[in-house]
Amino acid sequence: MWEYLEHLLGTWGCREYCSPLKHQLDEQGGVIFFDGLDEVRVEDEKSR
Repeated sequence: MWEYLEHLLGTWGCREYCSPLKHQLDEQGGVIFFDGLDEVRVEDEKSR
């Protein structure tokens, strides 16, 4: 999960926030919601 978050933060131009975010979640907890993981692209749906 952390590699995915680091990749996303990098594509958004804020990779430097990955380490502080991980530290914050490790120390105080929290929730990260991943939206859209259940969605399938139209191209992928046609190949089924």
